[in-house]
Amino acid sequence: MPDEIRGLTGTDKAWAKHVDIWVGEHRFNVPVYWLVRKFNRETDYPMILGRKIIFDNFDILFKQKEKKVYFFRH
Repeated sequence: MPDEIRGLTGTDKAWAKHVDIWVGEHRFNVPVYWLVRKFNRETDYPMILGRKIIFDNFDILFKQKEKKVYFFRH
């Protein structure tokens, strides 16, 4: 049975697959969700990936003008 994922503008059904990712020296096992239906980037809501686990472990500084993102471990 697929999971229900939620965003700022809606919910959808998706299958989770856990993968290891590295942020600097830190390894995290995170779920990557695959939508049950085809995603239409013209009409569907935007998705933010990785927010929960990454934001729970790091303070993040976005430098828009420099086009850089800095991660600081708590």
